Amino acid sequence: MLDIGLFELLIVGIVTLLVVGPQRMPHVVRTIVGWVQRIKQFVSTVQRDIEQDIKAEEIKQSLEQIKLTRANHLKNAVNTQNALNPLSETMQKTQETLDTIKQNTNNIHKKSTTSS
Repeated sequence: MLDIGLFELLIVGIVTLLVVGPQRMPHVVRTIVGWVQRIKQFVSTVQRDIEQDIKAEEIKQSLEQIKLTRANHLKNAVNTQNALNPLSETMQKTQETLDTIKQNTNNIHKKSTTSS
C-alpha cells in the first residue's frame, strides 16, 4: 500500500523521539500501533463486505439466468404441445375411423353368419 522503506521508518522514529521525548515514546508507539490495527480491521471489513456484495450479485445473476432458462423451457414445452395437438386430433380421427371399420366388419360378419 504505502511504499515506506527501512530508512524512512528510521527517520520517522528519530523525529518522533525528538518531538515527544523518551518518556512518552512507548505510549505514542502503542497509540499508533492501535490506530494501524483499527485501520487494518476496517479495511478487512470493507473488503469482506465488498466480496459478499459481489457474491450476492453473482447469485442474483445466476437466479435470473435460471429464470430465463426456465421460461424458455416452458415456452418450448408449450410450442411442442401445440405442435402435437394436430397429431393428437389426427390420431383420434384415425382411431374413430378404425373403430367404425371394425364395427362395420363385425356387422358384415354377423350378417353373413346369420344368413347362412
